[in-house]
Amino acid sequence: CLEELAGPVPDVETLRMIEARAAVSYFDVWQSLPMRWKGTGRHPIPMDWLMVGGRQSLVSGTNRNATHPANALLNYAYGVLESQIRIAATSAGFDPAIGYLHASRPGRVALVYDLMEPLRALVDRVILELLRMNTFTPSDFILTAKGICRLNPEMARRIAAICVSEAKVQSV
Repeated sequence: CLEELAGPVPDVETLRMIEARAAVSYFDVWQSLPMRWKGTGRHPIPMDWLMVGGRQSLVSGTNRNATHPANALLNYAYGVLESQIRIAATSAGFDPAIGYLHASRPGRVALVYDLMEPLRALVDRVILELLRMNTFTPSDFILTAKGICRLNPEMARRIAAICVSEAKVQSV
């Protein structure tokens, strides 16, 4: 993907496709990372939760509606970042729906997604560090009847507290 970016990129759609392929490669590396668990004797977890696994949800086929704790953590952290960026963009007088790289469609905050891109790496670092250093319990997550994995309220508060600072958001 880097080689493709080194040459001329003919249009934004081509750039989006290169970015999508790069994201797939990037998250493929995450799949081999182990997750540590305790308390699984009384509350067993799915075997695929022992490793970070793929970014794609088994329910939606996309990164939405996470079916794995690592993806639920990423989705929640990205949601916190999205809220911070939306507040900053709106308070600065920008229309959050008018973007440059992300497609502008009704109900979509394309500018917010554009402004999130430089900070995604910081969110990823926070979540990778959490995955590397933390021992999780089954009660850290809630698995819905449809198989969607959510954070319990305490874990959600923890993620919100360690996400990207307001100062970093303002710098974008």
